[in-house]
Amino acid sequence: MKKYVVSVVSLAVVLGGAVSPALADRGSGIRGFFDRFRQEQRDEDEAEDEPRQESRSRDEDAASKSAELRWKLQRQHNAERTERLKEFWDKAGKRLQGIVNRESQMSERIAEQLARKKSAGMNTSEQEALLRDADAAISTAQTSLTEATLTMKRLRDEQAPIADMIVRARELHKTVIGDIRVALRALVDVIVSMRGMSAVPTQTISPTP
Repeated sequence: MKKYVVSVVSLAVVLGGAVSPALADRGSGIRGFFDRFRQEQRDEDEAEDEPRQESRSRDEDAASKSAELRWKLQRQHNAERTERLKEFWDKAGKRLQGIVNRESQMSERIAEQLARKKSAGMNTSEQEALLRDADAAISTAQTSLTEATLTMKRLRDEQAPIADMIVRARELHKTVIGDIRVALRALVDVIVSMRGMSAVPTQTISPTP
């Protein structure tokens, strides 16, 4: 190809001075020859580009299909993770609700014991105050659990990103557990304060002189 180009250039140099104006018109003579030569070169370049373009097109199609496949797999994976998160929260919610229920039952039994002790003449004011604090803590734990369950349901209905749902689930679970522990410690305080309770001493009324 290089020898061919050099020959053409040499021919142009030799014949350049002898070219008449008529022969310089486009489509004839040296100028027409060069126009045709450049067109042939462009045609050859385009012919060489076609395989590259086809290869690039195939690569782009393959990349597009690969991206679509990855997207489908990721979507399926997220759906599976969402379902596992739902199952986890359903089980955790039932377990936590069972704990709150048992704390409420324990509070009721303590209240019954305090009522009996009070009827027997014992001073139960301190224990009753502690029990009211425990009941408030149990109510807080129940509220936290209810709100957490509703929040997780809302996130699922809104199809929130699974990563956000996991983070939120951990936060809610930690909050509920913390409130349950506070209520349990309050109940323990009531039970401890009931140990060694004694009857209120009966006052002796002295006869009037």
